[in-house]
This record gives sequence, structure tokens and C-alpha cells, in this order.
Amino acid sequence: MMRGAGYLRFAAAALFLALAAYLGAGFLQSAEAPKTVRAQRVTESSALCLEGVVLRDESYVTCSDNDAYLPFRTGERVRGGEVIAVRREAEDAYLSLLDERNGAPPVSGELRGLIYAPCGGFFSNYLDGFEEMSLDDFDGFTPEIPENAVGKIVRGGWLFVADTNEAASLRRGQTVTLTLLDSYPAQVLSNDNGRLVLRCREGLCDVLNARRLTLTVTMSESSGIKVPADAVHRDSDGAFVYVLRAGMEEKCPVEIIFQNEDYFLVRENELREGMDIIF
Repeated sequence: MMRGAGYLRFAAAALFLALAAYLGAGFLQSAEAPKTVRAQRVTESSALCLEGVVLRDESYVTCSDNDAYLPFRTGERVRGGEVIAVRREAEDAYLSLLDERNGAPPVSGELRGLIYAPCGGFFSNYLDGFEEMSLDDFDGFTPEIPENAVGKIVRGGWLFVADTNEAASLRRGQTVTLTLLDSYPAQVLSNDNGRLVLRCREGLCDVLNARRLTLTVTMSESSGIKVPADAVHRDSDGAFVYVLRAGMEEKCPVEIIFQNEDYFLVRENELREGMDIIF
């Protein structure tokens, strides 16, 4: 009987010690477990929303008949030498000729009252009087629409001119992205005294009838691994973070490509997406 009671006391003590050891180990493990965050690949961009003026290479289409028939609609492409306007007295003869020849246009001089395109480009009947404005007379230009103008032909690229001090970091020749209906690459033509001039060679149709508009200028874009600012350390070899690999803490060098107060963006190299960063 005494021997059985002693065994029970021994077993209870062993169980108590084992439980205490288990709880103690769990407490230590919980207290010592490092705080981690999963590495994710993100893209950061620096952009501005700017209001400005559009300048284009625009040539007036003139005709003595202000009620002239216009074969092309705004936004349609015109080749140099094509019939761009038809005086009303010649409209019936012109349309009949097209019908007889299955759409083939008349040759030059075949019909009277036809106006031919002086150059190729996109046709537009939107006129605001600023068609001949340039950078040289930008501030003092007086808008005026010629009396006989019935439309215009727009060709080449376009300029976006904005008076702003928010883009002081942009330098001549730098490439940016303009976003309106779509996104297009553009180049900084000049950025002096608070006036930014960008040149874009694409997307002319999107700004064909716009003179003043608001668009987004993306100045830079970087992709990399997002790291909390507290997780980045430095030594004589440069910046690094600690990662958790197989339960062990390991030093991992990083190259910083973007930063703000809360986090860094580092180039994906030794630090890769999915790794656990200690911070």
C-alpha cells in the first residue's frame, strides 16, 4: 500500500515536471520567435496629374464655300493630294463620278470646285484659332480662325505644355509616360522657369480635338521586393536584411531602388518573393 502511494506521488511529480517543461518551452519559443513578413514583389511609380495645353502641327483647309462638302470625318486619315473639300456646286458631279468609278477619285483638274489636301495626316473640323500657335509665341498668341477655313489636317506628334513647379526633378531628354485614354511614352523637351514641355510621338488621335487637358505624367516606375523600413540594416558592406530560413536567422544583402518613410523597395536578387523577412 505504501509502495503504491509512493509510485503515485512519483508519477504525479514526473507529470508535473513534464508539463512545466512543456509550458516553459512553449513560453520561451513564443517569446523568442522572430517577427516576420512575407516578401512580396510590387511596383511603385512616381506620377503627377497636370493640366496643360496641347500643341500640334496643324494646317488649315480653306475653301471659298463655307458650306463645302467634306468627304472625310474627324479622325480619319488623309493622304496628301486627296480631295479634302468640295464646293456645293460641284458636289453632285463629284458624288456621281465616285459612283461611276466605284469610289475611285477624280484626277487633278478633272472637275472644278475640288480642294485637295496639302499634306497627309488626320482630318479634323474642330477649329479654335490656336492652330498656328508655337512655343515661340505661346504667351502672346492671339487666336484667329481664317475666314475660309473649313477644317484642318493634323500630322506628326504633339507637345504638352504645363506651367508647374511640381516636376522640377525632370530633366531634358528624360523619358516619362503620359496617360490619357491610353498610355504613351514622351520625352522632356524642356523644363525651365516652371514651364514643362513634353514631346509625344504617339496617340495623336486621342488629343486631336483637345487644346487644354489634364493627364497623368508618370516620371518613374520601379519593381522589386517590398521591405519594412525597420527590417533594413547597414554595415560596411552595405544594406541587408535578416531572413528566416529553415528556422534559422540568415543575413541577406539587398540593393535599395526606392524608399519612403515606411518601407523600401529592393531589387529582387538574393532576397526573393515568398521569403520570410525578420523585422
